[in-house]
Amino acid sequence: MNLKYTTIFNFNDFTNGISGDNRHIYDVWKKKIFLNNEILLEKELDIISDLTVNEIDKFKFDFILIPESSNSFMVDLCIKYNFNYIILKKNTLDNIANGLNEIDNIQKSQKISIINHIQKIKENNQTLKMQDFKGSQRQILSYLLFDIKLDSSKNYLIFDDSVFSGHTLKSIQNTLTKQQCSFNTLIMFSF
Repeated sequence: MNLKYTTIFNFNDFTNGISGDNRHIYDVWKKKIFLNNEILLEKELDIISDLTVNEIDKFKFDFILIPESSNSFMVDLCIKYNFNYIILKKNTLDNIANGLNEIDNIQKSQKISIINHIQKIKENNQTLKMQDFKGSQRQILSYLLFDIKLDSSKNYLIFDDSVFSGHTLKSIQNTLTKQQCSFNTLIMFSF
């Protein structure tokens, strides 16, 4: 997958001036680990915020685009620093399932498998996560994941917390390219 983006904290970089490697920063930020001292955690989050804002300021944009997330850090940051932002909500599961009918080169067995998985997600009242699908299914879903309508006269900064498989980011970038929008991409954590 050919993705272009700028990374703030690269997991392969072990020098960040905070308190450990960038994987540690990611775990603190995602609150996967809790430091013994809440003041230290808050101090680290402040440093992460400062470093992130310094990177954001390097880009020219009218709006920051934030993929829907359970972590409020990116939205909180935009509010705190008065950045205009848009939350990119994922398409509904029904719209995604219906969208499969519009894709020409999908095998019937693959389509059935995706629809069955979507049905399980709905039955269990879960949210769609790209990581729960097979690689070839992710590629198909990346064209259906978001239903974004943007003003092509504006400049956008896609701002996401992490890139692992890259399918969510690819979906957003494909949509913006299709709409002829000017954009850059800033990722907080990646390899």
